[in-house]
Amino acid sequence: MSLKDALHAEKKPRGSKFEQWIATLDDDDRKALLAAAVDPELSGQAIVRAIQAAGGSVNKDTISNWRRAHGFTR
Repeated sequence: MSLKDALHAEKKPRGSKFEQWIATLDDDDRKALLAAAVDPELSGQAIVRAIQAAGGSVNKDTISNWRRAHGFTR
């Protein structure tokens, strides 16, 4: 293994597991999810169900915190 590869392997992922999962989404899905963060017509549980249906692992507390971080307040 080269030094470059060894250093790359030592990097720790940035952000939460949920944020890392968001980074794997294509542009359309990422934009839709970010729009959902501030959409008052979507409950946190509805977002959780949609994410889980798409293969993501998340819970309502993660979504609540994430929504607050993106400006959604109720």
